[in-house]
Amino acid sequence: MSSLVWVIAVVVGLAILWFLFKLLLGFAVPPETSGKAYLRKQLKEIGIGNDLVSDECIEELVRIAIKTANLRKGIMGKNFINSFVESLDVTADTIHTWIYTPNDIMFKSIAGEEDIYRDIFERYKVPTKK
Repeated sequence: MSSLVWVIAVVVGLAILWFLFKLLLGFAVPPETSGKAYLRKQLKEIGIGNDLVSDECIEELVRIAIKTANLRKGIMGKNFINSFVESLDVTADTIHTWIYTPNDIMFKSIAGEEDIYRDIFERYKVPTKK
């Protein structure tokens, strides 16, 4: 019986240590760095290689995601990390849409204002498949 208690204690202890490690790592890694890595991972998962989107483009898109997450945090009281991850997920989908359907309505100018993503993708020469 006492060995079962020790096993449970070790498992719970490891879970707590893992949580603390992730918490400390989250504070140690700036959002710019973690955002770039996360966005690259998301792009890879949807079949977009590193060669299609430059590092400079990724950095600018991550800066926009950070601004969006801060805005959501300030206005709506949302958690920064959750908003940041949501923004990066949407950004990955937007890149995918640009590459495969660049004439999508989301990239059209509205009232003479150029779409920010279209501007970024054209400036950094993100290729399209159509």
